Amino acid sequence: MKYKLKMVEIGKRIKENRKEMGITQYDLLEKLHIGRNTLSSIENGKKLPDAETLYNLCEIFNCEVGYILCDQDKKVNDDYKVITLK
Repeated sequence: MKYKLKMVEIGKRIKENRKEMGITQYDLLEKLHIGRNTLSSIENGKKLPDAETLYNLCEIFNCEVGYILCDQDKKVNDDYKVITLK
């Protein structure tokens, strides 16, 4: 499956979730340990979050990576199945 990462849509999704939670940009950048310019660039679709920032965003927004990357519409995909290795 190919992923078409659309930076503007990803930034928009991050910004919308931040606002829904009532978190300011300053509060979010403090939680993410990133600079103001970095967060602004991410939210404005000029930069993608790095792996650590992406992981932390998922923790803060209580969602899966695919949701932030605009690969899925729901925050949590109920279709996932647990696979155990023997």
